Amino acid sequence: MSVGTKGILAGILDVFDKIKTELKFNEETRKEYRRKISTRTSEWVGMLRRVAESIEQKADGKRPIIIFEDLDKLDPEFEWKVFYHYAAMLSGMPFPVIYTFPIALSYDIRFSAMESYFVTKTLPMIKIETIEGEAFSEGIAVIREIV
Repeated sequence: MSVGTKGILAGILDVFDKIKTELKFNEETRKEYRRKISTRTSEWVGMLRRVAESIEQKADGKRPIIIFEDLDKLDPEFEWKVFYHYAAMLSGMPFPVIYTFPIALSYDIRFSAMESYFVTKTLPMIKIETIEGEAFSEGIAVIREIV
């Protein structure tokens, strides 16, 4: 996770980064977050709306964009559960959101049901980093143009 921000935005990103790390390495934490999120979705959407408004005020009217990456690494049936059962919530975020998912999901018959909730665009993989870990400026420029 990387963004050139300061102040409250950096603090918010730090919180998200800590949550990401916990979710990545701790199965019990993942289960707890799933339970909490699934039972209180309207509260989470409200909280995200308030965070988005705060970011917009602090960033001179610029709206945040969230990119959910690596969803293609989840179990395919879990991905469907997330997108299919929570489509209304996921598409109702108070700011632009980009979700990445495996191309194979777009060939599933259930995909057409989700298209009524989301604006779907199929893009190729875009290289943003070299094998050495350095930024790949051409790919980053493409991502900036998309966003």
